[in-house]
Amino acid sequence: MLDDGKVEKVFAKYDQKKTGTVATKQLSTATRYPVYVLRDLRIVVTPEERRSMIEQADPTKKGVFDLQGLKHVVERKKRSINPEEELRNIFRIYDEGKR
Repeated sequence: MLDDGKVEKVFAKYDQKKTGTVATKQLSTATRYPVYVLRDLRIVVTPEERRSMIEQADPTKKGVFDLQGLKHVVERKKRSINPEEELRNIFRIYDEGKR
């Protein structure tokens, strides 16, 4: 399970300029695969969930999110995880990568 230390470590990896923010594009791209920050946190999301996470982490639409914003969306995701559904998502994404 994710703890704050893991979230902080991953955030710091992407906050290379030490500005206290990370570009929302690091949380989402046009691809259908889990990417960047979410991938490093081992969080698998659908494109819809990704869009929702961006809206929550960056409510001002400045194109960046801070550590608190990331912790907020990670905590919400952790509370909503259905283990069986999560496993199906992982296999679906793995299977799509093979095509």
